[in-house]
Amino acid sequence: MAFTRDYEITTPAGTEDVSSGDDRIRAFKADIEERLENMFYGFNADSTTGDEATAGAKALNFKEQSSISTPSADQISLAAKEAGGKAELHVKDEDGDEFQITTGGKIGGSNIDLTAGKDLTGSSTSDIALNTDKFTVAGATGNVSVGGTLESVGVATLADTSVTKTTAAPAADAQIANKLYVDNAIGQSSKATGTSDISNTSADWADMTNMSVALTTKGGNVLLLFTGTIRGSQALSAWSLRFYDGSGAVGTVYQSESASSHADAYRPFSMQYLVTSLAAGAYTFKVQWKDTEGTVYQDGASYPRTLIAIELPS
Repeated sequence: MAFTRDYEITTPAGTEDVSSGDDRIRAFKADIEERLENMFYGFNADSTTGDEATAGAKALNFKEQSSISTPSADQISLAAKEAGGKAELHVKDEDGDEFQITTGGKIGGSNIDLTAGKDLTGSSTSDIALNTDKFTVAGATGNVSVGGTLESVGVATLADTSVTKTTAAPAADAQIANKLYVDNAIGQSSKATGTSDISNTSADWADMTNMSVALTTKGGNVLLLFTGTIRGSQALSAWSLRFYDGSGAVGTVYQSESASSHADAYRPFSMQYLVTSLAAGAYTFKVQWKDTEGTVYQDGASYPRTLIAIELPS
């Protein structure tokens, strides 16, 4: 607002009539009140009551400066300076270090630096962004180190490449499991299914058609499961089945035969075996069979045969 009078230090003149002194004193007090009433309490007629009787400031208006002078030793300067097209509050110390305090009416601005030994000091680039709903580390390589517990009240979204500090297994139910632990805990499996009708008359071990699975293990145990329906061609058909790992028989040889009164009868058959203490590596597991009397059949078209290999935790 415009003031009633200019603030003149040359008035009153020494030649002015002393009888005008009371007018000059009142004008001086009015000039002071005009300039200070909106900034400080106590500069009006009600200065002995209410808020006006309080010692203190109401509001300080800073006029935008084109530059801020470096203050004397043991002093600091607070001033308004243009930034981003508007006046923003700045501070400057005796060494000439200048920091922008506000941006867009908010404390901080876009140049916050949390370097070692500092709280919030000026920086030419942004290391963090503080918002009403965000804490963002700028750049793809920014790191945040938390000395204590970091708690997320909402949902914590981790990047696909997030890792645990070590590959140690979780020790409590609420701890995060890493990939190594999950892989070891769940293991792998492989399955083969045969749907063709096959038969065997050989007294020597032969691979059963389509009954082969490959499994690459991390070392440990593998459970082998086979199910199928077998029948013999004559009164005394004798046959045997076994698991085979490419180098030798695995587990027990399972034998059976058709009773004399049940030639060509369908007989559900299953076998299972736990292979233990395998070294890590690639394995191929098979089902083999042989026949010592007559012909043995597996009618896969009607009764599919299945071989499953399951890697189990050690």
